[in-house]
Amino acid sequence: MRFIAIFLGAAGLLGIVLLTGIEAQEASSPGKPAPAESAKKFLGTWKGMMESPVSDPFPVTVQLEEFQYGKWCGVLEHAAPLDADGKLLGIKVEGNTMTLAQTVFRGRERCLDGLNVLTLIDDNTMERVWVDPDTGKPRDKGKLKRQTR
Repeated sequence: MRFIAIFLGAAGLLGIVLLTGIEAQEASSPGKPAPAESAKKFLGTWKGMMESPVSDPFPVTVQLEEFQYGKWCGVLEHAAPLDADGKLLGIKVEGNTMTLAQTVFRGRERCLDGLNVLTLIDDNTMERVWVDPDTGKPRDKGKLKRQTR
């Protein structure tokens, strides 16, 4: 089992997400692009509603660009009521699943850092699962529709 520590921050160290059991693919090592076929399927803008056991449903927009392990590869935007946004850091692409670390830069009092596990259901539908870094368990879930490629 591997342990990967990912340091997240903008103007300083905002937090550390410790991931256990997530092994980076050889093709997804630092500075190298993920397997093109797997990563390209995710690129574009996705929108949908998230369901949470601790709040009312809330909107999300995810914009994904070229995936590179250990690099920023997307942004996350939440309209009201969360009114928050942040960046997504590439961790892993495997088949129809992409794993990203989420760092919130605006609205931190309303939105949390964590992991995003994105799974393609079909070419235009993706499931987003937010994993709480404190518990390591999935909490918020939603289906997102592709808006652009």
